[in-house]
Amino acid sequence: MMIRKLAATITAAAAFALALVAPSVPAAAVGSLYVPQTTSLLGCPYIGPCAVVYTVPGGTWVTALCWTDGSWSNGTNRWFQVVVYSGREIVGYINANRTTNQPSLPHC
Repeated sequence: MMIRKLAATITAAAAFALALVAPSVPAAAVGSLYVPQTTSLLGCPYIGPCAVVYTVPGGTWVTALCWTDGSWSNGTNRWFQVVVYSGREIVGYINANRTTNQPSLPHC
């Protein structure tokens, strides 16, 4: 009985903690993108003024939040705002042509 109560408490605490760190986009609007080759995650969807905030290793799945248009790169100006989990949550932009498995997402 004590183990069940402890398990229920741990489950509730984990759900609460996840709610605190989850992105503020409705769950239906979130999808997964595959990044087949190592690519830069930018702080905004513009190449010149935006810093690289993280280098996403090839073979990584990222959480896609929305899309927007920005600088032309790799034949497109479409960018996805994504979340990468690497010990911490990192939010940034990846050029659409650097990803596969593109879900239907809302505009940012």
